[in-house]
Amino acid sequence: MKRLTTDLSPDRREARNKAREFTARTLRYDDRTLNDVIMLSHGNNSEVAIAISGTSDKKSPKYKAALRNVQRYRAKGTGKQSIANPGSGYKERLLNILRGDQGYIDTRAGEQTRGAKVELKGTVKISKIVEERKITVNMDADKLSRFLGLAVVDNQAAYGIFTEGTNYPPLAEVYSDATITITT
Repeated sequence: MKRLTTDLSPDRREARNKAREFTARTLRYDDRTLNDVIMLSHGNNSEVAIAISGTSDKKSPKYKAALRNVQRYRAKGTGKQSIANPGSGYKERLLNILRGDQGYIDTRAGEQTRGAKVELKGTVKISKIVEERKITVNMDADKLSRFLGLAVVDNQAAYGIFTEGTNYPPLAEVYSDATITITT
């Protein structure tokens, strides 16, 4: 049975949610990860240790260990912070802090280094025609960065990037039953 568009609202969040989910999932530890956590915690070693340990009790063993690690990995260099290489468990904790910050995810969404296959499935409006479609686009890193960067701000603009440079006509509207899958 064909759905009437009166039963559907315009899509206001699917692209944004998938962009954030994909960006959080693809975050990897690199040289800027610790500095990014420090920036989110206002640059204070104590605040970073609280974020890493999950406790504000400065007498707890978890907090003290996190503070020692932060101090160890923030070795002072010549006017610039040099970062030692933390262990895998510590890296994962740092990444989890970043994954939990939507503002950070939104910032990193437009910084993709590799492409992906993006599939849109659901009700769309092309010109004046409303129909169910499945559209698959292989995006290079640049196009994926633009798509994800726009998706966290404005779904409709992101859908414009979605069909850009393909045989698909521009999408006038995407409805709330639409799902997006992003795979690398």
